Amino acid sequence: MLKQVLIGAAIAAITHSSFAAPVGLDGAIGAEWAGVTPVQVLYNPAAPTSNFGAPTNMSNSTAYQIFTRRDSNYLYAAVQTTGGGDAAGLLFSNLYYSLRYGPGTYGNNGSSIAFEITNDRAFNPNTGIYYNDTAADLIRFVALDNVGSPDVIEAAIDLSVFTANALGVGGFGLPAGETAAGIRLNLSQSFGYSVAGGATYGDARLGFVPLAGTVPEPGALALSSLALLALAGTRRRRT
Repeated sequence: MLKQVLIGAAIAAITHSSFAAPVGLDGAIGAEWAGVTPVQVLYNPAAPTSNFGAPTNMSNSTAYQIFTRRDSNYLYAAVQTTGGGDAAGLLFSNLYYSLRYGPGTYGNNGSSIAFEITNDRAFNPNTGIYYNDTAADLIRFVALDNVGSPDVIEAAIDLSVFTANALGVGGFGLPAGETAAGIRLNLSQSFGYSVAGGATYGDARLGFVPLAGTVPEPGALALSSLALLALAGTRRRRT
């Protein structure tokens, strides 16, 4: 694994990567997030903290937005500050997920797997037992503490962590014979200790991605298009 800490007057960055990086994992909300509508967490200096039993849509440290998407290999999550307050020294993100199966049924009324993204580990929210990422490098992230511009934490979690419990998180999974149909982000404790989420965000909560079928990566999609064009040209020449 490669872990770097870059500290300067303008930027401090933490990166975690070993092999070819997932698509767009660069600590910036760029073109890879086009078409994704982020969920907004509002700034309120009086917002509660560690409020897991009664999450809100507010943070006492700073306003931020949450993005969720996937491709055929990874679930992507990004949180970006949007102003108000000061998240200095709070560059972390804890994200809580559940799997959907069947017609809108979730494996757990609450969250069944969570991640301390910048600590590179998962845990079971019901037991508090941690499962560290290892040489398999199933959790990858970039965290940017930008002076004078938004702070960004961007992560890619291998889909096998959800669909096959590749990190071996005890108690996480689905009933026998069921197949995961989607991944829902239930709670976010990011850039501070206020907990955002809850039923007020609707069924999608803080973000939802379906798992039925596969989503080609941009590069694979471009190659497929070129292949189809080449095949069409060959057929024209033959006729």
